[in-house]
Amino acid sequence: TSTTGFSYSLWLRVPSLEEDSTGNICVLDLSSNMDGSRERKDSTGRQQFLSIWYDLMSQQFNVVCTGSTKPSCFPTSKLSSGVWHHIMLTYQPPKRAVLSRKAFIGLCVDGRALEKDVKVDAVALTRNSIMHVGVPNPILAFGGTIVGSLPFWELGSMLLLSRILG
Repeated sequence: TSTTGFSYSLWLRVPSLEEDSTGNICVLDLSSNMDGSRERKDSTGRQQFLSIWYDLMSQQFNVVCTGSTKPSCFPTSKLSSGVWHHIMLTYQPPKRAVLSRKAFIGLCVDGRALEKDVKVDAVALTRNSIMHVGVPNPILAFGGTIVGSLPFWELGSMLLLSRILG
């Protein structure tokens, strides 16, 4: 994943919520070495992860990954409740790892690209990395990065491809 990039697509429906609802919809978490086992270690032995979620209060998608101290935010993107929304994201690793360690994440909501891509540190995921949808990985859950409730939401079709769709 760290050398070729990927594309991830899903349909989600946010239930009817109060005006000032809080909580997070965890749409994707890719992680390795979360349980400390040798099979999931990368060359540095560190826990590697990339996590993306939607914050209901700020109405923004957020990204955090290995080495980040705080999440990066996409522009505000209101998701209407009770309506199915198509989310498409792409992870593009650095073209020249020697010159840059930043990867780009692009996000489209209902067929429209958000105004800006987010730059994050490149993530070196192993072949046997774990994918979570609906819950954060243990580091984020217990570390306080993602705070608030995990509200009920509906997941439709989803697709993870080991190629960058554009």
